[in-house]
Amino acid sequence: MDKSPHEMLTEEDMALQHINPQALEKWLKMTLKDSETKIAKEEKEKFQEKIVELKDTQRELESDINTLHLYSKKLDEDRVIEKDKRCKLEEDILDQTENHEAEVQLRLLLETKINTLHSINRKLSQNYNTALSTTESTRADNQLLKTANKDLRDQIGQLKLDLVETSEQVKSQQHKIDGLASEILYKNELVSSLTERLQHSKLVSSNV
Repeated sequence: MDKSPHEMLTEEDMALQHINPQALEKWLKMTLKDSETKIAKEEKEKFQEKIVELKDTQRELESDINTLHLYSKKLDEDRVIEKDKRCKLEEDILDQTENHEAEVQLRLLLETKINTLHSINRKLSQNYNTALSTTESTRADNQLLKTANKDLRDQIGQLKLDLVETSEQVKSQQHKIDGLASEILYKNELVSSLTERLQHSKLVSSNV
C-alpha cells in the first residue's frame, strides 16, 4: 500500500530521531573523506597525465632544438665551404680573365702581322709583276721573289691557322667563364634559400 508524502516525511523524521548524532557525524565524515579521496585521486591522475604530456612535449622541443642546432651548424659549415669555393672561383676567373686579355692581345698582334704580311705580299707581287716585264737578266731575281712570295704565303696560312686556334681557345675560355658565373649564381641562390629556411625555423622555435 502506497504511503502519502506526509506519511513518508513523518516516518523519515521519526527515523532521524532514533539516529545517534555521533554515528551520523562519523558517517558524514567518512562519506566526505571518501568523496575527497576520490576527487583527489582523479585530480592526481589528471595532474600525472598532464605532467606526462608536458614531459613528452619537452622532449619533442629538445629534439627539435637539437635538430635545429645541428642544421644551423651544417649551414655554417656549408657557408664556409661555399665561401672558400667562391674565393677559389673568383681567383680562377681572375686568372682566366688575365689569360683571356693576353689571348686578345695575341690575336690583335697576329692580325697586325697578317695585315703587314698582306701588305708585304702585295708589294712583292707588284715587284714580281715588274720583274716579269724586265729583261731576261732579272729572271733569277724573279725566281727569288717567287720563293719569297711562297714563303710569305705559307707564313700567312700558318698565321691564319694560329688565329683560328687562338679564337677557339678564347671561345672555350669564355664558355668556362660563363659556366663558372652560372655556378656562382646558383650557389648564391642556394645559400639565400637555406638562410631563409633557417630563419623561418628559428622563428617557429621561438614562437613555440
